[in-house]
Amino acid sequence: MKQKLMMTFGLVFLTAVFFLGCQLFQSGEAQIVSFSLSGIVGEAEIDPEAKTVTAAVEPVDLSGLEPSVGVSEGASVTPAALVDGEAVTFKITAEDGTVEEWKVTVNVQRGLSFTYASTPTHVVLTNGFVDEMDEIHNAALGDGAPFVSYYPLEELVFVYVLDDIHDLNSNPSEVEYSQFAFPGAAGTYDSTEVFLWYIRYSDTEDFSFSSDDTDADSFSFTVSSYGEVGEDIIGTFSGTAVNGETHTITDGFFKLRRLEDDVPLYTE
Repeated sequence: MKQKLMMTFGLVFLTAVFFLGCQLFQSGEAQIVSFSLSGIVGEAEIDPEAKTVTAAVEPVDLSGLEPSVGVSEGASVTPAALVDGEAVTFKITAEDGTVEEWKVTVNVQRGLSFTYASTPTHVVLTNGFVDEMDEIHNAALGDGAPFVSYYPLEELVFVYVLDDIHDLNSNPSEVEYSQFAFPGAAGTYDSTEVFLWYIRYSDTEDFSFSSDDTDADSFSFTVSSYGEVGEDIIGTFSGTAVNGETHTITDGFFKLRRLEDDVPLYTE
């Protein structure tokens, strides 16, 4: 009996030592070592001391993105929903149970993006016009930012956004741009209320499509945030545009700073 008790005590002691040893050798590291997501511009900036991550992405709806987060060996991550320009908390749990809170900020670029299914091709446009001959007009145009202005007479917002900055006084050999117009208020609109035009041409390629108010089109266009002058207009769009052939548009997103009202694209 005494021998059995001694054996039992020995087993318990060895088990305790084993688990204690495991705990002693478990890592307390709770670091973010890498961070990426679809559409990221460059590389994320990771500051281990401040426990912050900062990244920029092309114009895209963050609600549809899930980042890929690399953490310390044996650690796990509890992410948070990303919010444009706001620091959100990601919790990193180390192997030994230590929890560290990291602040993650993702900044969405201004511009427009969408995918059309013909190829498929993902389109990203982040630039606008300049007027190198007229300094005042150039400033009104936003100095190369996407051209966005509300016209009270038409009660429409007009947008021109390009793949590269374009001087209005020159004729580019190739260009990729989108033009669209929509009512000047937040809301959801259909293809009878919104005009969307996309064109890409060069010496070797000429491609375009547009929506119009025909029954053949089936377009949904949502303006989720309609800012004042100097603030952002943000929204999403998807659907089909029919002109010669059917063009299916998905994942459409735009974030554009609103310029002064009635800005002329051209001056006399």
